[in-house]
Amino acid sequence: MRAVLQLEVEKLVAGGFGLVRQASGQVLLVPGVLPGELVDIRPVSKQWAELQGIAQPSPWRLEPPCPYYGHCGGCQLQHCQISEQPTLKEAIFREQLRRSGLHYSEEIIFYPAPEPFAYRSRLRLQMVDGQWGYYKPRSHAFVAIDRCLLAAAEINELLTLLAGLDSWHQLASNGQQLELFLNPADSRVVVRLQLARKVRPRDQQHLNAVQQEIAGQAHLLVLDPDGRQSLAAGEQPPLLHLQVQLAGQSIDYCLEPGGFSQVNLAQNQIMINQLLDWLGAGAGRTALDLCCGMGNFSLPMAANGFQVTGIEQQRASIRRAKENSLKNGLNCQFQRASLAPALADMAGNGQAFDVVVLDPPRAGVKKEAALIRDLAASQLVYISCDSATLLRDLQ
Repeated sequence: MRAVLQLEVEKLVAGGFGLVRQASGQVLLVPGVLPGELVDIRPVSKQWAELQGIAQPSPWRLEPPCPYYGHCGGCQLQHCQISEQPTLKEAIFREQLRRSGLHYSEEIIFYPAPEPFAYRSRLRLQMVDGQWGYYKPRSHAFVAIDRCLLAAAEINELLTLLAGLDSWHQLASNGQQLELFLNPADSRVVVRLQLARKVRPRDQQHLNAVQQEIAGQAHLLVLDPDGRQSLAAGEQPPLLHLQVQLAGQSIDYCLEPGGFSQVNLAQNQIMINQLLDWLGAGAGRTALDLCCGMGNFSLPMAANGFQVTGIEQQRASIRRAKENSLKNGLNCQFQRASLAPALADMAGNGQAFDVVVLDPPRAGVKKEAALIRDLAASQLVYISCDSATLLRDLQ
């Protein structure tokens, strides 16, 4: 077993890990620490070390409020006071930006989430032997949980209700994954339980029984490994209804459970406001919205006067995008297509747009980045949930 070392944490890096430097100059990453702390660590590999103790704690350190913190693979900064977390996150991003070699304005506007807890409108949990939970950090070891502090109160209330139902335990014993979606329109939760095998008649009986118990609070969908879904008797496929406020009007969105939407609805509103502020008036201008989903950014741009074309690969999302545009009286053109061939076609036809908005999955766009650059006549806005792939694509 390697010896315990006492070292000072230089800074935090992407993922919220602390960077410490050994006397040899070798760098190690440690979870659960803060800049400036003197910590006792034990190296476990060439890159990682385990925290053994805090010799000199940071003034920002606190006891994490979640009992699962450090065990599940979710949060990384609950051991830090909420007021200091935005400063640390901004420092991490500025360091990544500096190392990327890109030229950038020193001005970075940082918007902390309005609420640190109970903000997630969507939760995805793994299931093992009928229990729900998360995987441990950097592993597939399962950690069962009762509730998640990040989830909206309605989601946690429903988890408590399900845990007390015998029919749920019978149904969930073959569960593989559990997703819960809060519908802000009526505060009901849509539950998607994916089974590890095909749905059997006995499963349908349990499904009907569970739906009767949760009828006032939730809808239950059961999916087999091929994605075929089963509903309780007499139930209709539910839709989620979201709303965004713009100057002088509101936009109503519908999406199907399983379709993508931002998990933090309050932060999504802030993001849309910032986008429209950057773009300005859209009268007479064209906009291309790539990976447009159900129209989260397309519709506000159209309401602001842009002629919007949206591209999205997922069939359900593009179906909802078209319906959302019609329902809100907006003129958007949506096309279901994979990103690479769609971009190649537009570039080959010499198309260009005044504005290109890009909101890709975490993996980013890689080789398609140059094509996107050529399609943007004056502005390109890249919306990302992963700073590493964002900076790679910007390069």
